[in-house]
Amino acid sequence: MGRIYRSVLLCCILAGCVRASPALFPTVEPRVSEGLHLFVKPIVTSGFRSEDEQRWGMDLSRYYTAFYIRIQNNTGRRVTLNPETSELTGNLGKVYAPLGEKESIAHYHAEDRYALRAFLPGRQARVDDATQKIVLNRWVSETLDPGAQTEGILYFKKITARYCEDMVLTLKQIEIIGSSESKSISFPFSCAH
Repeated sequence: MGRIYRSVLLCCILAGCVRASPALFPTVEPRVSEGLHLFVKPIVTSGFRSEDEQRWGMDLSRYYTAFYIRIQNNTGRRVTLNPETSELTGNLGKVYAPLGEKESIAHYHAEDRYALRAFLPGRQARVDDATQKIVLNRWVSETLDPGAQTEGILYFKKITARYCEDMVLTLKQIEIIGSSESKSISFPFSCAH
C-alpha cells in the first residue's frame, strides 16, 4: 500500500497538483445575428489527448476558463469588436472580466509558479513557449471589413466548480459602423461537475 501511495503522490507532484477548470458545454448552436456569424466554444484541454490541447499546444484548462471565438462579418458594413468589454457571469451573480494581454501572462506565470513542475529541467523554455502561445492566440480588438473574419481566445481566471453554475458569456459593444446601434450577444453554458 505504501508503494502505491508514493507512486500516486509522485504523479501528483510531477503533474503539479493543479485542477483544471470545470468543462463548460454550450446550450445553443453557433449564431447568426443580423449578418454576424458567431461561433463560441469553451476550450477543454484536460483529459487524455485532448483535441483542444493539441490545437492550442498547451493545457489551457489548467490555468484559465477560456473560450475560442470566431466571428465573420457578413453585414455589408465595417464592424468594431472590443473583446475586453465581454463578461462571463454565473447564476450566483459573480461577474468575471476577460484578462488582457499582461494579465493573461501574469496569471499564467503565477499559476505555473505554484506547480512543482517548476523544478523540472527545461522549464524556462516551456514557460517562454507557453507565454508566446497565450499572446499569439488571444482575441484582440479590431475592426472587420465586410466579408472578413477574426478568431482568437478569450481568457478568464479559472472558474472553480463551486462557482460554475449556468455560466453566460456576453460579447458586448459589437458596433456596426454607420449605425447607431451597439450589440451585445450572449451564449449560455452548462457546467460539468
